[in-house]
This record gives sequence, C-alpha cells and structure tokens, in this order.
Amino acid sequence: MKSTVLIADLQDRYHSAAQAQEFIRLAARCGATAASLRFCTQQQAPSPIGAPHIAALGEEAERAGVLLLPTPWDLTALSQLCQLSVPLLHLPGHLLADPQALELTAATGRPIIAMASLCTMPELKAAASYLKQLQAGPLTVLQSGSQGEVPADRANLRAMVLLKGSLQCSVGYADHTRSIEAAIAAVAIGAEVVQKPVHLDSPLPHTLSMEEFAGLAAAIRRLGGALGTGRRDLIEQDLIERSRTYTGLAAARPIAAGQTVTADDLCVAAGGGLSPLLAAAFISAPAPRDYAPGDPIDLIS
Repeated sequence: MKSTVLIADLQDRYHSAAQAQEFIRLAARCGATAASLRFCTQQQAPSPIGAPHIAALGEEAERAGVLLLPTPWDLTALSQLCQLSVPLLHLPGHLLADPQALELTAATGRPIIAMASLCTMPELKAAASYLKQLQAGPLTVLQSGSQGEVPADRANLRAMVLLKGSLQCSVGYADHTRSIEAAIAAVAIGAEVVQKPVHLDSPLPHTLSMEEFAGLAAAIRRLGGALGTGRRDLIEQDLIERSRTYTGLAAARPIAAGQTVTADDLCVAAGGGLSPLLAAAFISAPAPRDYAPGDPIDLIS
C-alpha cells in the first residue's frame, strides 16, 4: 500500500522565519511527510515570511526530510508561490472556488492539494472540471470543514468516497476534530493524504502538540501496514496450518506437466490442496507442473 501523506498544519501565528524553521524540524522529527504554514500578504494578517524566505525554508525542509507546503491565503501570495520552486501547491477552500486562483495554479503544472472546506459539491465539481480543462497537475481534494473545531459527529468521512467518485481525483482528510480517531479512520476509508492542525505555543481545541502529532503519525504508519494490499492472499502461517488441517484435491497418480487432467487423476486427501468445489477448474486443463501421487493440487502452482 502507498504510504499516507501526513501534513502537520501549523495553526500558531508564527513570528519569524526562525520559528518557521523550528516548526519544520519538529514536523520532520515527529513523522510528518510535509509541513504546512500560512503565507499571507494581506495587510490585516501578513505572514512574517515573504517569498524570499520560502526558498530558504524549502532548503531547510529538504535537509530535514519533509516537504514544505506554504498555504497561500490570498491571490498575491499564490501568485508569488507559483513563481517559486515549491514541489506542489496547497490551496485553502476559498481559493479552490476562485477561477483566477485555479488558472494560476494550473499554469504551473504542479500537483495540487486542495481543501474542500466551505465549498459546496457543485462548486467542487466545477473547480475539478475547470482544472482538468486547464490541464492542471494531479489534484487531491481533502474532505474538511471550517478552519475552527469540527465536532467528531460532523466529520463526515464517508464524503471522501463521494469526492473520489464525483471528482475523479485522489482524496484525503483535513482533521479539525479534537482527537485523532477521525484521522486514523480516514486512512482506513481510503485517505491518501491526512492533514492535522498542530500548535507550538498556543493550543486550540482542534490542534495537537507536536508530541501528540508524533503519536498520530505512528498510529497511521501502523495502520498502513495492517490495511495490506487489498488482495486475499494466504500468509505463510496460513499455508502451514492449511497443510496440516485442510482436506483437498491431490494427485491420485503421476501427472506430467502439460498433460490434460481427468477426474481419474484426482483424489481427495489431507495436505492443503484445492477445494473439491473447484475441481472443474482443473479437470480438462493442462497440468501446470509435474505431480507425484499424493501431491496437493493447487491452481497457484
């Protein structure tokens, strides 16, 4: 299974490029795939970093082993980011509904991670269609609510299934609930990206400390292994137990590779062979290999 992209989304109002660097290093140590922080040029809430800082922060992120995801909060910030070598673009919901923002984003050809947040389903369909028309890079849409706390019973994780089918894109989940259960469940449902708000100094009801984020990252990595491949394969332990307890088809006499198998060539015996219910799939077919008397018959052989 492909590893889940795990984004640590800084909610604190960071005050300097040095604090942003500290966050990037912490995110890497705590198991994040990417570190996201807000990039805004509006006078009422300007970011302490500007476009000149982004390149240096990107280098810091590369050294730390994470992706830097500056989240543009206005069109000017987005325009500046599009001129820089950020690996992908991370859009808030209000820009996903803005045609000019979509045009700027699509022109870069870079992958896009976008928050569904306040967009309606018709707006999301229109945005995805417009990006496709513009031949934009691959799109991932995150099921999400507002920027504040979302009650767990309003997380609506199953909306990811709707988003994936309707928008024909990858999906994920931006978790603004108080705990980590929704984020973990989202991975089980199929989220390829999980974003969780974090804080350094000023906790909010829906944010995690970096230590708590590390616990979430570890849980998601364990879950990724448990989810498996999606195929119904028997593991080695199953095969050993099957050979001891399972009664199935076996060769009643020598069968040569390529020989057309008949019912008289088969018997039922212990040893873990194919279920007699599936004998018809083997009879009248060429044997895939040589069988000695008593060898279990297995179509996988």
